[in-house]
Amino acid sequence: WLADFQKYVKKEGAYILIGNKMDLEDQRIVPTKEGEKLKKKINACDFVETSAKYGENVEDAFQNLVSQILRNYGEKL
Repeated sequence: WLADFQKYVKKEGAYILIGNKMDLEDQRIVPTKEGEKLKKKINACDFVETSAKYGENVEDAFQNLVSQILRNYGEKL
């Protein structure tokens, strides 16, 4: 999906990498450092760990994404 996104979405588009289930630390499969590395590798604008169960960082993730898109569009809006 990432290749399609990068191919068809304008350069002003943005995407974030979200690590879910941060509330299950003892069951973690992907360490935070690996998420940060992948963010850089795929050129995501942010990496956020979230917990949908507790609502942690979910709103922040979307706010960060929208903020980045607005910055990318700049004066075009």
